[in-house]
Amino acid sequence: MRDNQLLSIQEWPVYAGGGQQAAATITTQIIKTFNIPFNQAYYDKEVEQISAELAKAEIIYLTLNALKYISKENISIAVTLISRLVFNAESSKTFA
Repeated sequence: MRDNQLLSIQEWPVYAGGGQQAAATITTQIIKTFNIPFNQAYYDKEVEQISAELAKAEIIYLTLNALKYISKENISIAVTLISRLVFNAESSKTFA
């Protein structure tokens, strides 16, 4: 999700499903989803291609921006995703 979308969720009233916790939960779930291919042996052959596609979709940049919405307990999930993307995709090494 883009920064403005997460900010909108965070600013949305808590009683209507928004707030800081809602933004943190959504962000964490999205990052966990992007981590799935790196945690499943089934995807080992495709990891480099998956990393390249995620890099093209600016996932590293979006993940860095999302760090401000994630709770402190879950920051390691985002950092793990960033490191896996950087180390698995040749195109991401330029970013690093």
